Amino acid sequence: MKNNELKETFNDFYTQFLYNIWENMGISPEKELGRVVLDIEPLLIYSFPTTRIHKSFFEEMVNFIARNAFYISISRLKLAMKSFLNIQPKKEKDIYERLFKATLTKLFLNNSVKWKNIKKIIKNKPKKGGKVEDFLINKQKINKPDSEFLQYNILYPHFHINEKEAQEIIPNSQNNIRFLIKSLWGTKARSEIVVYLLTHEITEINPIAESTGYSTRTIRDILYDMTKSTMVSYNYSGRRQPQFKISQNKWWYFLTGMEIPDDEYPKWLNWISFFEKMEIIRIGITGGKDVNPIIDNLNLVFNDLYFQGIFKEKLKIKHDLSIKDLNLALRMLFSRLEL
Repeated sequence: MKNNELKETFNDFYTQFLYNIWENMGISPEKELGRVVLDIEPLLIYSFPTTRIHKSFFEEMVNFIARNAFYISISRLKLAMKSFLNIQPKKEKDIYERLFKATLTKLFLNNSVKWKNIKKIIKNKPKKGGKVEDFLINKQKINKPDSEFLQYNILYPHFHINEKEAQEIIPNSQNNIRFLIKSLWGTKARSEIVVYLLTHEITEINPIAESTGYSTRTIRDILYDMTKSTMVSYNYSGRRQPQFKISQNKWWYFLTGMEIPDDEYPKWLNWISFFEKMEIIRIGITGGKDVNPIIDNLNLVFNDLYFQGIFKEKLKIKHDLSIKDLNLALRMLFSRLEL
């Protein structure tokens, strides 16, 4: 449903929301910290539509990723890409697939050692003579196109990656706990499991697999390996699926050197699922014909944020909202998203 006021509201608030998250990943521990564990791979992929509106945002993001490549899990990056592309209209899907490959090629050429595992993603280039698409939504005259992007039939001004201009991620025990854990246990499934256990009192295998994107078999095998350390315990308690837990206070003390009250643990959010819903809302607002997917996914977002303890009250909006009320609902969502 195209409505300029609604589109402007969403773009302005969503851009600021995304920008704040990117900034928060570089916040030092002395400063005020967010309440939600951040996740860099889905943030990177789902920021692309916004960067097509704001050129400086895109180049800052690429510099940031180049500097902090150590923390990127290629398998979770591919999962986020697949999730994003699956909900795009056919034409947009092709454009974004080429945008991702062009950006990853740029990162690979900047540092082939850090990005050696993306060769399979970027190897297939489009045929020469195909239609060239503008990266930026607001087209501008480009005197010198970027050669790497042009290989994928994407028109974008030439630029150099400059890692020195970017912030470095500072791992901490709050919103950046995922990066602290990755520093200790690497970027694969084991780290995701630890972060999930740190933010959930007790859990089963399937919820971890669904929230992290790894297979149930991978999660199961690693969890059982971890129980051998006695730092992770499990029991069946009459259930078909075992339940796993850690001594959270001991783990938090180990990670921080201090005792943290239970109600001050950072919150877990399934960011891929969250961004999927936000992207469906964006597509609906910018070019969809039906208001129902917008309202349905807004309610799903409200529900997820309440379920994870990020929102204190459960919110629900009705399907017969006016454009004005839908605008207010969007403003309410972003005003409460203090991550």
